[in-house]
Formats: sequence, C-alpha cells, structure tokens
Amino acid sequence: MQRYLLIFIILILAAVSLIVKVGGVEQLVSDNIIRLATTSEIPAESVLNSANLNANISGKLAFYDCYIYYGAKAVLTGELDKPALFEFNSDNHWPIASLTKLMASLIALENFPLNKEVQITEKAVSAEGQAADFKQGEIFTVRDLIKAMIVVSSNDAASALAEAFGENKFVDLMNQKAAQLMMEGTSFVSPSGFSLLNQSTAKDLNILINRIYDENQWILTISQQKETEILDLNSGKTRKLTNINQFAGQENFLGGKSGYLESSGRNLVSLFGRNGKIILVIILGAEDAYKETENLLKCLQ
Repeated sequence: MQRYLLIFIILILAAVSLIVKVGGVEQLVSDNIIRLATTSEIPAESVLNSANLNANISGKLAFYDCYIYYGAKAVLTGELDKPALFEFNSDNHWPIASLTKLMASLIALENFPLNKEVQITEKAVSAEGQAADFKQGEIFTVRDLIKAMIVVSSNDAASALAEAFGENKFVDLMNQKAAQLMMEGTSFVSPSGFSLLNQSTAKDLNILINRIYDENQWILTISQQKETEILDLNSGKTRKLTNINQFAGQENFLGGKSGYLESSGRNLVSLFGRNGKIILVIILGAEDAYKETENLLKCLQ
C-alpha cells in the first residue's frame, strides 16, 4: 500500500512540474538584454512580482524590481537609440493598426509642404473609422491633416493625404521607406492601418521611431499635446481635437502613437523622459497597452 502511495505522489509531482514548465514564465538574461518570455497559458492579468533583474546600462550595474503584466504579444523597451533592455517576441510580425500613421506622417512630411491645401473628398470621408468630423468639400493643410492622424488617429485624414498624392503611390513610398530603413519585417497596404495586412515588428518600430525622433520631431511634439486645433480653410472655422492618447499632457511624455483593431489588440509606441534619458516602450497586441507601458517603466526606475 505504501509503495502504491509513493508512486502516486511521484506521478502527481511530475504532472505539476510539467504544468509549471509549459505554462510558466521563462527569463533569459544576457548582458544588457533581458528577454521576458511567456506562453498563452498565462492569462493577461497574470503578473510577475518582484523579479530581481540586473542589467548593465552605460557601464553601470543597475538593479530592478519588476512588476510586469504578461498580456502583450510583443514588447521592446530601453533607451532610445541604444540596445534594448527588455524584449519579448520583438521579431514577430503583428498587425500594427494605426501605428501605421507614424509612417504615413513621415511620408507626408517628406513629400508635401506643410501649408499645401488638401480638399476632403467623398472617398476620404467614406474611409472606415471616423474621427475629427471631416466633411466632403472641406479644405485643410497637410499640417492639420497630420495633426488629425496623430492626435485622434483619423483614417479620413490619412485617406485624404494619400489620395492627394495618389493612394497607390503613397503606399508604395511607405513600403520603400521601410525598406530604406531596413525594416525588414514591415509591409503596408493602406495609409491608415485599418487593414490587418499592415504589419510590422517591435524591432522595426524601434527603427521608425528613432528616425522620427532624429529628423521629424514635430510629429512627436504634436502627439504630446492634450488638445490641438485644425482650420477648415473653406469655412474659416476651427475645430478642436482632443488627444486619444492617455499619456498626452503628462510632463515626462515625449510623444507616441496608439493603434487598435479588434483583431490586433492594443498597440502603443511611447517615449518618456526619465533622469535625463529618453525611454522607448513598444507594446503590441495587449489588452491594456497603457498599463503594460507603466509597468515596464517601473522596471527602469
């Protein structure tokens, strides 16, 4: 009887060990890169409490007490223009939704003068997803249409800009820019990001946001603002836009962009100023990208 009881206990312990191995959290630490891996067995609300991690930053050994949500499909964070400190699935392709508008804004800035006037067409107004209350016949500058894309994620504004240039050509330029920047995991089929075929990786978005910070910071400056205004040149009336980004207006927020589709989850690219450094956080496919961003920032304090 005791022999059978012992065998039963051994089998139970083996089963528990297998469950932990399959559904648990694995940490891989290498030099100054810390990759946090999880599996779909862990629910989005699960957390890792007090994971003591060491990383070498700028030649100094830093200690972190991490409290991280495990719900995102991909994560990358660290100092801007430096090797990532935390990565998870950063090479995985993912539908980036309205993060697409970061590239669309870059292409618009490189190919249009900011004061160029663009008329809102019936086609632009019919774009999926409405924001900024655009109406056919209104006229806005490229500057104001970019504001609408970044602040309220207007698909109408993205469509109007692309249409003014030639939509297919505009999207081609977006893909050419991605290739030029060596964003090898990135492809676009629309200027707004409404298509699931607009895909990228956390590593590629890292490249893009670095380029924007280096050469087109105005995009980020716009994204910091809690509110902004655009002017319909046809009627002479201004329209107030309230930023949909929850971090907008916060003192240390240096800019970013959100994106959401039901099939892609919450995507978020954010820059923060912390202790004289610029911290980048990229979250893809999360249930609550803002909460995950906040938790990752705690790891870097």
